[in-house]
Amino acid sequence: MKMNNKNIFKVAVILLLIGMIGTFTHCGVQMAKEVGDGGGSSNYSSNNSNTPKNEGQIINETQVTTGMKNHEQILQTMGAVTGIDPFTVNSIMTAYRGVEMSLPTDNDIKVFSSTQQVAITKLAAAFCETLSNDTTRRANLWAGVNFGQAPAQGLANRTQFINQTLTAFWGPLDMHSRDEIEAAHDDLDDLITMLSPTGTRNTVKGVCTAVLSSAYVTLI
Repeated sequence: MKMNNKNIFKVAVILLLIGMIGTFTHCGVQMAKEVGDGGGSSNYSSNNSNTPKNEGQIINETQVTTGMKNHEQILQTMGAVTGIDPFTVNSIMTAYRGVEMSLPTDNDIKVFSSTQQVAITKLAAAFCETLSNDTTRRANLWAGVNFGQAPAQGLANRTQFINQTLTAFWGPLDMHSRDEIEAAHDDLDDLITMLSPTGTRNTVKGVCTAVLSSAYVTLI
């Protein structure tokens, strides 16, 4: 069965996000295990009130106030790095209102969920839709990309395109480790290959969405 372009786009972005936030997710799962296993027996705890708390208990009782940006901070950050004022673009605000209740409400990274990541990705997609449709903005951000050609020609210089996107949304590349940049290049190159059958503009939107919704943008 042939998968339509929309489904290819969704699957590819999800795969990239899994790769890019894999370390973060692993940490979250490990933390959850520590918290879940750290409590021990309630009777034991009540009978040993002076027993030092383990790391899991301490984490569970600590209110984390930094880590994940809340919904307003995410909206503002995406607007800042893309140069788009979201309050002036109806499609972005419609997307934001549609996912607002699913976005993080505070900065506590302990309660971050896959549902919130999906909401972040949908919001990022709305920004990237606007960005890729604006001939002036996309020309400034992705100089050298020819949106009128097939990806083989329009995105002939993949390395340049990836660097332009990472720099725009993550900041100067020298602020990140070589391993981080190389891993991002590998994942994004695979994503370009997967999305190429959908055309240059959709491929650009997919890469844009993946980078804009990544942890480097949404974490404090």
